[in-house]
Amino acid sequence: MKSDKKEKKRKISASGIIILLGVVAVCVALGFFIRIQVGSRESGSSASEIEKAFRERVPFADVESATQAAEEDTDSEPAETSLATLELDGHSCVGLLRVKGRDMSWVVEDIGGTGKVLPCLISGTPSGGSCTIMGADEDGMFKELENVAVGDEILFTDVYGTTTAFTVETSGTIEESQMNPTDLNLFCEKSMGRAYLVSCSRKK
Repeated sequence: MKSDKKEKKRKISASGIIILLGVVAVCVALGFFIRIQVGSRESGSSASEIEKAFRERVPFADVESATQAAEEDTDSEPAETSLATLELDGHSCVGLLRVKGRDMSWVVEDIGGTGKVLPCLISGTPSGGSCTIMGADEDGMFKELENVAVGDEILFTDVYGTTTAFTVETSGTIEESQMNPTDLNLFCEKSMGRAYLVSCSRKK
């Protein structure tokens, strides 16, 4: 009889430990999820604030005039080898990417940025040669890149307000090793060595 009671106590004790461990695991998972969500919101908020500050400090022409100026500059001026920067909230910003006619835009950070809060320049400059810009696949970042369509017009405005125009030629998920340089390459890294890539040609 006593042995039965002891056995029951052992079973209850073991069940209690299992339940306790389960509760702890759920709490840890929930905490991790909340941390990711808060971090994502903070990144998005920071990016929005930086873009607002950039727009306030950089002169913008209307889109049509900016596109025309970009076409004229392409014919008359040599390509830049580096870009001037604007310091905003600890980020060295080189310009603003916009999709013409759509509510999609991103401030771009200079080479050396993490690409976690703002997309960052990896190589080249938009005004000449091949330019590559990388961003994270997160809310408020390059997650919207998948909504960019072939034929869309991409505008890059530097800190002086000079705009260069591009046309989207291809978009889709590729192996990172398959990336071929074009006039403008926008990409965000995915899992398993894959990336979402938007390739653009400079407007003539």
